[in-house]
Amino acid sequence: MQDNLMEGGIKVFDANLSISDSTIGGNVSENDTGNGGGINVSSGSSLIIQTSTIADNAANVGGGIYLDSTPGPGGNAATLVNATSRLVAIWHG
Repeated sequence: MQDNLMEGGIKVFDANLSISDSTIGGNVSENDTGNGGGINVSSGSSLIIQTSTIADNAANVGGGIYLDSTPGPGGNAATLVNATSRLVAIWHG
């Protein structure tokens, strides 16, 4: 996969995403404003990850997962269930 210099692997924008039985790895968000090497979750979105691995992703902020806003109405939420990680940082901005 070619590096996406702004957002990394997956960008969740104003959506609800469920990921299961997956590996999200080897993604890079390289520039100064790039957040969420593995997954970038924007305000107004939700993310559920089940039985998955998030590993070896890199970014300016939130190498594994970046949450753009506060959870709740108009914000976002992430739920991890039976998920594993290696060298992951979750950033809540």
